[in-house]
Amino acid sequence: GTLTDISEVKRALHAADWQARMLALTEDLCQGGSLEIELQRDRVVTSPGLWALLGRPATSVVLSRRALLSFVPRPERRAIVAAWRQALPGRPFELQHSLLRADGRPCLVHQRGYVETSADGSTQRGIAILQDVTVQRAVERRLQEIASTDVLTGLPSRAALLEHARSHGIGGGSAFRA
Repeated sequence: GTLTDISEVKRALHAADWQARMLALTEDLCQGGSLEIELQRDRVVTSPGLWALLGRPATSVVLSRRALLSFVPRPERRAIVAAWRQALPGRPFELQHSLLRADGRPCLVHQRGYVETSADGSTQRGIAILQDVTVQRAVERRLQEIASTDVLTGLPSRAALLEHARSHGIGGGSAFRA
């Protein structure tokens, strides 16, 4: 139906405004962005959060797929294209890849994608959310370093030495017992 009553129009505008604010807050809180890929046309609609991840002003909300991929380091582009081509409609998929920020620093993102189909089964659009996991992965690497290295000497810790021995089938002697 059409919106003829001014109060209905106001309610619809308020709802749209609320949804836009919630998307912006959600993307800001989770350090993420989102995009929609119209698969029948070469058209990608991006969110403000994606531009924030890139450290760039939102110069254009609509991009081509090639323009979007230009923000990904060249060696990683094939894997992203392959993940989207292999995606099963109606089933989410995940991958991690880098984005190139405006200042040249890489940004590691966790991408969850989803391909929708129309009623006749033809592929219609892809939807993705990307979350910056750069700091999280750096902390995980540092924790692994701390767990496997003696802080005073910088040499492998006793636990790392035992794990290395076990993984290589070495041990059993009293020198390797915990």
